[in-house]
Amino acid sequence: MFQKTALWEPSCDQGFARDASEAANPNLWEEMDGLWAPPLGVTGLTVPDISGHGKDGTPNADLWETSPGPVLGFDGSSDGMEIASGVLLGAMEFTIAGWVRKRGATNIDILWEHSANFNNNDGSFVVYFSSGDKMIVLRRATGTTNYNGGEWIIALGTAWHHLAITFNEVALAGLGTRVWVDGVEQTIDTQTHSASTVGKQVPDEPMYFGSRANSSLFLDCQLGLTGAWCRCLAFSEIQKLYLDPSAPVRPRLAVPLSSGAAVGFVPYPHVAGMTGGIAV
Repeated sequence: MFQKTALWEPSCDQGFARDASEAANPNLWEEMDGLWAPPLGVTGLTVPDISGHGKDGTPNADLWETSPGPVLGFDGSSDGMEIASGVLLGAMEFTIAGWVRKRGATNIDILWEHSANFNNNDGSFVVYFSSGDKMIVLRRATGTTNYNGGEWIIALGTAWHHLAITFNEVALAGLGTRVWVDGVEQTIDTQTHSASTVGKQVPDEPMYFGSRANSSLFLDCQLGLTGAWCRCLAFSEIQKLYLDPSAPVRPRLAVPLSSGAAVGFVPYPHVAGMTGGIAV
């Protein structure tokens, strides 16, 4: 049975895994296409892609928040982050997963969107929140009315949660699009979009966090470590990302720290009072 164990988080001072050879969980580096880790710091107005692919994030403002911890904070009115063209380029099956704290949502407030407007590019996708605990996940199949995806009712509240979404080459919504919250797969509530995305590749377009093209549909939220993979992660991998918030960047020979007072210690706010790591 899985349980959380001793807390340990990476920091710039302690070092962190930069590739599979350094990682305690090398499988999480397989077909990884981008990894953005705010707790490891930012460079000016750049959120580095520590996967080594150079797909850095460019916020449109200073999004760095140090309370309750080092995260990206989006104000819901003007904040956004763009990642230049190339994320998940050519992928037909893929995963995007990250730590999210939703502070509010009204009508259409975007968490992640591929392309300045996914409606204009076959193979692109959008993840957004609406009122009533609704989360909508859509991937464009062809045209402006044919999508794969649907609506999930998920009561996230304002706490931190790990959210993972996998897109598979299966025609029916609920199979082609799957949603996981805190390591548990969620049942689709409304299956209204079931167009086939078989053979559809992710186009060469930018990706946006927290808004539509940094210009509209802003989400009031905080974001922690977020990654993108050109494959569907397995259940065990998604669960590990939840149980161990440092799983992708944990060094192979990491020594657990016993206290947050250690030099260079940079905790994730969502694990305050919790523990990280995996034990069987």
